Amino acid sequence: MAGTLCTRCARCARCAHCTRCTLLLQARLPLEPISLVLDALLPQLQHLQDARADAVADAVAHALRATPLSELLPPPPPVSVRRYEPNEFSYVWITQVLWGIVYSRNQHLYDARRVRLVQIVQVGQ
Repeated sequence: MAGTLCTRCARCARCAHCTRCTLLLQARLPLEPISLVLDALLPQLQHLQDARADAVADAVAHALRATPLSELLPPPPPVSVRRYEPNEFSYVWITQVLWGIVYSRNQHLYDARRVRLVQIVQVGQ
C-alpha cells in the first residue's frame, strides 16, 4: 500500500526511526514556508559558524525580528466562511451534549443504576 505507514509503525510509537515512514510523514508536512524562511536567513547568518552558542542565538533572534516574514512567505489562502446548515446528525450531537451536561452536573439527583436513555423525535420538520 503506497503512501501509508507500515503496520509496525502504525501500532508502535517506538518505530520513529523507520526511514520509509519518516519520508512519508515528511511528504505530508507543509515544509515550503520553512524552506523559504531558511533560504532567506542562512546568507545573513553564515558569518556565525565559528561564534559562541549564545552569540548565535542572539544573532538568530535579531535576524528573525529584522526580517519581515510577510515578504518571504506566500500569501495565506483566503478564509472561507461556511454557513451552518442543521441536519439530523447535528441535532443528535447537540442533544447528546446537552443531556450529558445536564446529567454530569446533577449526578447527585439521580440514581445512576436507574437512569434510562431515551430518544426525542421531532415530528414535522
